[in-house]
Amino acid sequence: MLLTRGNYLKLSLFGLFSSILAFIITSFLVFFAYLLNTSNIDSLAIVTFSAGLVLLIAGVLYAVREVSVSYAAVVYEVESERY
Repeated sequence: MLLTRGNYLKLSLFGLFSSILAFIITSFLVFFAYLLNTSNIDSLAIVTFSAGLVLLIAGVLYAVREVSVSYAAVVYEVESERY
């Protein structure tokens, strides 16, 4: 159970930090599009922003799953101490 929790935590952090990186890249793309006065970068900015949203959602879902597994472990431990 501990390895499962660790894996969920690792995947959650990977998703969250990757989404932050995608949002930073999106910000730079928007800045360069403004600086160069071009609209050629718009589609790439939309793709990186969408990837950031997907990674953020995945990270949050893994975090929720890790919390539920952690809670189940606590409930199991409390129940085993009663007997």
